[in-house]
Amino acid sequence: MKNLANKKIKVAVISGFYPGGGVVTYIKNLYSRLNDSKFLEIYLFLDSPNKSYDKIIKSYFPTGLHLKIIRVPKIRFAKGIVFIIKLLMEVNFKNFDFIEVHHTTYAGILSNFIPKEKLIIITHGPDVLDERMNNLLYRILAKKAYNRAIAISTHTHQEIDKMIRLGVDKEKIVFFPCGVDINGIRNFKKTNLREELSIKNKYILCTTYGKNYRRKGTHVLLKALPEIMKKDVSVVLTGQMFKDVFPLVKEAQEKYKGRFFWIGFRNDIPNILANSDMYILPSLIEGMSVSLLEGMASGKACIATKGVGENQYSLGDAGILVKPGSSKEIGEAVKLLIENPNLMKKLGEKAQEKSKQFSWDKIAKNEEEFIRNILVKKNKGLHFSRVTKKTSL
Repeated sequence: MKNLANKKIKVAVISGFYPGGGVVTYIKNLYSRLNDSKFLEIYLFLDSPNKSYDKIIKSYFPTGLHLKIIRVPKIRFAKGIVFIIKLLMEVNFKNFDFIEVHHTTYAGILSNFIPKEKLIIITHGPDVLDERMNNLLYRILAKKAYNRAIAISTHTHQEIDKMIRLGVDKEKIVFFPCGVDINGIRNFKKTNLREELSIKNKYILCTTYGKNYRRKGTHVLLKALPEIMKKDVSVVLTGQMFKDVFPLVKEAQEKYKGRFFWIGFRNDIPNILANSDMYILPSLIEGMSVSLLEGMASGKACIATKGVGENQYSLGDAGILVKPGSSKEIGEAVKLLIENPNLMKKLGEKAQEKSKQFSWDKIAKNEEEFIRNILVKKNKGLHFSRVTKKTSL
């Protein structure tokens, strides 16, 4: 193992990056920190639709990090196909010790071209847990990729259970928590969101998704608005809006003008959180939510769905857990917090304290150990240790 430790390991990281979301937050925070690793040399292969987005990507990473941006169309399904084709044309996988592929969708195809002793798959919740696994072709590709991989890193125990039911060797699956940029959240320069949006209500409830689908529970939150709006509160919603919920959001904007705000994609999420009093994650399907961890790190009273992804693991008794899909319970939770300001303050402090367990610096050290353990397995035929709920980060 001493000889292995002296060698700098080249790791190619492949992931879709456009148009944002939790995966983007994960990649920019984890791999930026690994740029200073004495053990790993990181090469990022990310997609972008235009030069403007190229600039956004480059701003996320230190200048010394190896970054390859691959141009793709904006169309959702076309961009994935073009990304894979260009990867296969431009990247020689033989030049790397390991290839980390984010998302089952990409891994399902690329696993055919990557030596199994080099393939590491990182899943992010929906790619394992949502309805796409009901598609026979997708399930076959997923199972083949999982079985070819030398290791699989996943953010939820639900994903582990699902993969085991598919017949994947549980010894190659690692539970790997997401992280939060605690210093970035706390030290972000705050501007006046109330002034920007002309908010006059006493309290602000926010949710900070990068992407809004039905599986994110956006429609459930909207159904709770009649009850929420009985209180002195405004609701702020960020992120890209998809067609399955867009009409409902536009309707809410008209109905609750001056109190309900959809402000689109924002680069200043810590600022949105700093200006808010409560954070809500109403998702129906989730991995380990970075957005929830950010809400916790900002010291806000958090509401999240019970039994969805790792919400209970992240938040636990440091916030309020509600039944997935229950607009009634969301309304009741918001009412409880507004009517009990001391509880709101206490839960915010408790959530902030718990968020320290998930700092990205600690997660980056875990990533190094993860790769080291894979090397042990690869070179000596041993099983590597697995990060579990009982492990102290």
